[in-house]
Amino acid sequence: MQTNWVNIVLKAMSLRPDLNVYFLTHSEDVLVDGKKFTKVKTIGKMIDEKITFEGLFTVVLQTEIVKKEDDSLFYCFKTNASDDSSIVKSPAGMFVDKYIPNDLNEVNRLIKEYE
Repeated sequence: MQTNWVNIVLKAMSLRPDLNVYFLTHSEDVLVDGKKFTKVKTIGKMIDEKITFEGLFTVVLQTEIVKKEDDSLFYCFKTNASDDSSIVKSPAGMFVDKYIPNDLNEVNRLIKEYE
């Protein structure tokens, strides 16, 4: 079953270049050498031991809820991380802000604009 999961990602990579395919996953916090690290939750140890699943992707976003100064909540995607405890990544310049609205249409627009 684990290899099927990776095969789905590899198949998506072989599709037409004008298509953007999104994989939505859950994350989990794990301890690595005593430090908390957030990673994609996988379906088995085999994937964790053989590959870094996030490494298959150019863009990895993570949902967050940020409390604003007026105490309202901003539901957003985190676009990059400044430390090694998160899987979040994107190419330099793809997203102007560290946090963007949780709107997949907007993410798609920004990715296409960057390309």
